[in-house]
Amino acid sequence: MVRYLTYFIGFIFFFSGALALVYEVTWTRMLSGELGSDALAVATLVAVFMGGLALGAHLASRWADQLLRPLKAYGFLEILLSSYVLLSPWLFKLFLPVFGLLGHQAADNIWLLSFLRLLLSILILLPPTLLMGATLPFLARFAAQNTQHSGQVTGLFYALNTLGAVIGCLLAGFVFLPLLPMSTTLYLVALGNLSLGGLVLLLSHRYESLSQARLETDPRASATANMPMPASGVGLPWVAAAVTLTGAAGLACQLVWTRVLVLVLGASAYAFTSVLAVFLLGLGAGALTSALLLKWIKKGLVYWFAGLSLAAAVAVYATSYQFALLPGWFIQGYEAGQAASLLGQFQTNILLSLLIILLPTWLMGMLFPLALQLVMTHREAAARNTGHIYFWNTLGAIVGALGVGFVLIPLAGLMPSLLLAASAFLVAACLVVFPLIKKLWYLPGLLALNLLLVGVYLAPPWKQHLMASGVSEYVEAYRGVLEEMSLEDFLEEATELLYYRDGLTATVTVERDKLSRNQDLYISTNGKIDGSSYLDMPTQKLSAHLPLLLHEKPESVAVIGMGTGVTVASASLHPEVEELVLVEIEPAMVEGAKLFADYNHRLHEMPQVDIKMTDGRLHIYLNPASYDIIISEPSNPWIAGIANLFTQEYYELGARSLKSEGIFAQWIQIYDMEIDNIRSVVATFQSVFPHSLAAITLNEADLLLVGSQQPLKLDTQKIQRRMSHPAISEDLAAEPVSIHQLEELLAHIWLTEKELQAFAQGARIHRDDYPFLMYEAPVSRYLETRRSNSKALGEAGKGVFPLLEENTYDREALLEAYQRQLPDYLRVFGD
Repeated sequence: MVRYLTYFIGFIFFFSGALALVYEVTWTRMLSGELGSDALAVATLVAVFMGGLALGAHLASRWADQLLRPLKAYGFLEILLSSYVLLSPWLFKLFLPVFGLLGHQAADNIWLLSFLRLLLSILILLPPTLLMGATLPFLARFAAQNTQHSGQVTGLFYALNTLGAVIGCLLAGFVFLPLLPMSTTLYLVALGNLSLGGLVLLLSHRYESLSQARLETDPRASATANMPMPASGVGLPWVAAAVTLTGAAGLACQLVWTRVLVLVLGASAYAFTSVLAVFLLGLGAGALTSALLLKWIKKGLVYWFAGLSLAAAVAVYATSYQFALLPGWFIQGYEAGQAASLLGQFQTNILLSLLIILLPTWLMGMLFPLALQLVMTHREAAARNTGHIYFWNTLGAIVGALGVGFVLIPLAGLMPSLLLAASAFLVAACLVVFPLIKKLWYLPGLLALNLLLVGVYLAPPWKQHLMASGVSEYVEAYRGVLEEMSLEDFLEEATELLYYRDGLTATVTVERDKLSRNQDLYISTNGKIDGSSYLDMPTQKLSAHLPLLLHEKPESVAVIGMGTGVTVASASLHPEVEELVLVEIEPAMVEGAKLFADYNHRLHEMPQVDIKMTDGRLHIYLNPASYDIIISEPSNPWIAGIANLFTQEYYELGARSLKSEGIFAQWIQIYDMEIDNIRSVVATFQSVFPHSLAAITLNEADLLLVGSQQPLKLDTQKIQRRMSHPAISEDLAAEPVSIHQLEELLAHIWLTEKELQAFAQGARIHRDDYPFLMYEAPVSRYLETRRSNSKALGEAGKGVFPLLEENTYDREALLEAYQRQLPDYLRVFGD
């Protein structure tokens, strides 16, 4: 009976792991929208979440061994957790406005702001994570009470919980969040936790009462429960130190692998989900393998742990040789029809992740159950020792994630960070064998040092140009190239890499196109081009000039997103501007933009430009009634986290951050997007800024929404007068913008307020609680929609004519400008 009960509890703990991962993903998404998605904010959330797990395990370990009915306690933990989850959407609404009130006072003090984010994260996330962390020590107590192999059974519980997390990760990333609002997801999953808790309490009532009666009346059963277990010869401090290192190294590897794979797969939410799921799969499969092997491993556990740590180090190191193969693998496996489907992207993301991650994570996963068995010296201390090992392993994971993310990757790069993580496994192997060979203490350390030196010497070069080539975005172009030469040779022939930096949040590069007439420069994030010195100039310049020319007196301007810096530079040319704030989340982007000094008027040296390194949404949240103009130029909405800059709540924050006559300008792509998604962005924008217009800044590519909560006034005489300012006139006249007169500027406006309302009628509103663009845009990025979307916009528009008064412009000149500017498959507005 005990065996079947143990299996059933393992089955429940499997589903508990799945539900917990759904909570983690959902809460992180919800909080990052409010607290910011910059590296420090995300790190704060990760540290608090994992810290809560560690603290929960530590606190539970101090008294779980005294529990007579651990299953009952575990059941109540699951019920308490489900209760908190059900309340969490309301709790978030209660606490988050407090952050806005206090954060406004600390908006320019990074340390105080970080403290407030930490404090709020602790208030929100600590209670549920304490409950989650306490579950494993309670089940370790159950295993110690009822089995002869408590270390093995506890390791088995850990493995099943981790494998359940794989299912939760995939369900959250591919099913729940793409299809349901986040609050609905939490409610549904909380009911699952409530059911698990109730089932455990039922089992406790039926079994533990009988088991306790047996212990009280049968001395032999009591003696068995208190029977000492074989000692490993290695003390708890040594094992704790070893698992701290393996935890740090494991999370460091995950971070590096994620950054590497995102360079190839693209930074979509599906890519991040796939990498995390495979990482958890390897850990869970390894833990399951190890737990099952413990049944036959009677001696030499220390050497098994050391050997597997050494094997994990070698396997981690070996992945570095596979990195340069990833772009070719992606291109070879690409099929246009399959890539434009969720199933196709799932297969590609999972397969490439498996090829890189599975083996080393499988070896890593085997270490935790072995560590548990090493410290299981007495059944009455099973929960305490389990809690200690879990605590130190999780604490190491926090240190690894923060240390590598904030220090190693920005300072040294991805490859050195991975090699250091591999060396941590070598040190862990030395730590556990040291107490057994004290007389030869130097041998394991010497071996580890030699292996590390050999590894560094033989490490393959990190091919910056190849890895940052953006194969997921430009795969169609690269496929044709591969018929004649290798991708690496083509990149060497066609482009020159001028700047490369593995930054806090992304890898940033600047390249020169050696084959273009103007030797164009491009700045890219994770291989995706975000701006250029020529082709993107119309969008970069008009994103500033259009809203500034429409405003009566634009004295204060905020630009969200650095790019090349040209938009900020164009805004700075307007003599009315007194305050110009640039908000950028990635420091490497600001550094890379310095190479565009000839095009952005050396904005880094402009005293009036205030560059703020923070999350754009957070900045406008904490600065109400501050600006006349806000220009939002994020990257594409298919990139994870960017969809938060296209929601109704984001625009409401923007409206609150504007002065009474303020104007908000929003860039949106019209390529590789379903028309319904574009309609949704327009409908969402107009729900906050009803007085709006839409301008095509680059044919078949870029749309600029310009809106206000007050009617837009198109004073052609004032616009023409301000356009005549020498600096503005020169900026607009330069190729490829080539705007020399008022009518050529007006010809970029395709739709006005009423046409936009008709175009977006019936479209879904994009909200924080359900950011569907994050999940739908990645699927449509491989569809060819440039012409069809441009045609839909053109057929819905009437041009700028509804906003113009007669005799205030040259109608014939405007018609001619439309004739030149519109694609040949569209009628000329006004004809």
